[in-house]
Amino acid sequence: MSRDDQLELLKTLAERMKQREEEAFQQFADIFAPRFRSFFRKQGISAGYADDLAVSCVTDIALKVDKYESKEKSTFEAWVFTLVWNALADWFRREKGSDPLSETLAIEEREEGSPPDPQMILVIRAAIQELSAIDQQIIALKYERNEITFAEIGKIIGLTEINARVRHNRILKRLERKFRDDPRLTRFIQRATRKE
Repeated sequence: MSRDDQLELLKTLAERMKQREEEAFQQFADIFAPRFRSFFRKQGISAGYADDLAVSCVTDIALKVDKYESKEKSTFEAWVFTLVWNALADWFRREKGSDPLSETLAIEEREEGSPPDPQMILVIRAAIQELSAIDQQIIALKYERNEITFAEIGKIIGLTEINARVRHNRILKRLERKFRDDPRLTRFIQRATRKE
């Protein structure tokens, strides 16, 4: 299925969900629950919690779907993953005192693939929420779907590939300036820039 076909399918799916079609909700769960689970696992959350969070996100998004408005420069997928990022931040906030993640080692001491510092995620998420809606979509698409290209991001958001790439770099530079005094966050931005 081409990216355009996928975007059209999701747009139609959102409209069907708004009309309360039971089959649409099931299709949404079939498409997104595995992606949510995978996303949470990549963030260092254990399999059990990732499953719980994925189910919770499917339910919450189904309940909030009436708030989604189809816009030219926004997609249903980007809206969905904005809510998923919020769920991740809320989970870290709730688990901060009781989960071993709250005692995560500093970045330079962690092994590759180990979970990030939850406080770092909360700070980054708060900073991302201060960005414009388009910038938030670029970040959500780029880092939720590592395999996505800037050409695809541009097509989804309504920018050229070059504009999407330039805007992404400007976002990272803005965040880097914001986090200059926090070495953990500076390293995150540097790694993200190198990855690009």
